[in-house]
Amino acid sequence: SNLSQNISVIGQYAKEEEEDTINSLVVSKDGKTGYILYNSPSENFLEVIDFSDPQNPTKKTSSPPINLGEETANINQVLSKDGHYLFIIQSKLLIYNITDLISGPPVLLTSLALPIEYHFVPLRSQVILSPDGKTLFMKDGTTLNYFTTRIIDVSDVKNPKIQSDFHFPSSKLTASYFGRFFEVLSDSKTLYILRDTHLIVVDVSNNASPRYLGAIKILNNSNDPVGDFRLSRDGLKVYVS
Repeated sequence: SNLSQNISVIGQYAKEEEEDTINSLVVSKDGKTGYILYNSPSENFLEVIDFSDPQNPTKKTSSPPINLGEETANINQVLSKDGHYLFIIQSKLLIYNITDLISGPPVLLTSLALPIEYHFVPLRSQVILSPDGKTLFMKDGTTLNYFTTRIIDVSDVKNPKIQSDFHFPSSKLTASYFGRFFEVLSDSKTLYILRDTHLIVVDVSNNASPRYLGAIKILNNSNDPVGDFRLSRDGLKVYVS
């Protein structure tokens, strides 16, 4: 059957303030709760949406204004593996407790400044949480000679720490400016970074001292950037688009 003919809109949620725009959205594993980060002309804020009735989604609660600094575009949100915490990442890392949304809005646990030592280019799909839920990998700075992956320890949500900045020379790959997509093996010890035409492999078994293992050009007959990739569950195959 034609799948496109079977797709239909079953519900929608719209804010009254038309000038507010959605920056990012994450949804809980059970699909019943959504976390929408909004940009308004003067501030950012988080709304929690009840999706348990998909035909009639409703607002549960919202946070006080969120200060994310001057750069408010392309803010990343990541849910913890147990669904108890929400990580909001831009020029700083904010960690919210979202376990009790009946009593009130999400509670800000801590804020960690993320120093920008290089030219920071915030992009979508640039932050992932390791499978064990203890580490955030963040596409951070770039220069003409290097790009950087920032590694943040979030095993203690009340005391997150920057573990290291992993620099990779641009000269080993193409001249393009961005390192793009991430994947981590299920053992949380190997990081894969897709950058233009290359797949880079990094040993992150020691997050304080990540080690470059190698890189392979995905498309030998083309210099066009690869779109996206995913690892198989066993970590033995890579699927590239």
